[in-house]
Amino acid sequence: GDENEEAFYDFSTKSVCSEAPVGIQEFEQHIGIRMQNSWDKVKVLTYNLHWWSLYGIRGGNRASAGRLIKGALPDIMGLQECDDVSRVLGTHGLSLLYTAVQGPGALAIAFKTIEWEILGEGSEVVAVDEEEQFDGSRSVLWVRLAHRKSGKVAFFMNHFGPLRINSGGKSGGRATAIKIVHAIHRNVQPRDGMILLGTFNAQVNSRTVRQLERYLPKVWTGQVYDGIDHCFSPLPVDSVQNLGKAGSDHDAMVLNFML
Repeated sequence: GDENEEAFYDFSTKSVCSEAPVGIQEFEQHIGIRMQNSWDKVKVLTYNLHWWSLYGIRGGNRASAGRLIKGALPDIMGLQECDDVSRVLGTHGLSLLYTAVQGPGALAIAFKTIEWEILGEGSEVVAVDEEEQFDGSRSVLWVRLAHRKSGKVAFFMNHFGPLRINSGGKSGGRATAIKIVHAIHRNVQPRDGMILLGTFNAQVNSRTVRQLERYLPKVWTGQVYDGIDHCFSPLPVDSVQNLGKAGSDHDAMVLNFML
């Protein structure tokens, strides 16, 4: 049959999953491309903290990650390899500025408390590592945030993908991408400004990324490990800035979206 309808073995539930991918046109109609006269800039940060080294071995490196975040002051941030977001935000006065959501699988999201109100949050397992580099299951973490002044809503999803790189985990890259798309489709609301980012552990030619690009434009790819950090969104991007590593092995990136 059609490749889109083939079943795959889902190692996260240990069963055969025949859930068909979301129709591309249906997905596009659901997330919508909003025509509007006014746009508001939203500053987003994605940052893989390389936790075992930066915090586990170097004890936080004199709060270098917190110092980088304080210098950037993003509206919303997605952190990967983040075992304890309170430890990151507990420096440089960041806990006074941000509300944080700690998710499974070393994922965290934080947003400016004074500017955003949380409408909903959740997480879903979307993959399991291959045996060769097994570290467990891999998830997405999402929040829906309403801007207190404009009322506009951002749907922000963070992902830390399975190993080996480009494998897509035990179920393969296409299955991982399908589960990410389903997680978006089930939780995003029409007219939400949708942003998906993180360390996907998948390069641009992987099945994971190619499948996701059928649904969402890829607006940025990092350089570390030949490009395993990505951001996908239908929103216009005004600018992108590399803030450096600040003790991690990944670059912290700021993307300024128009919401």
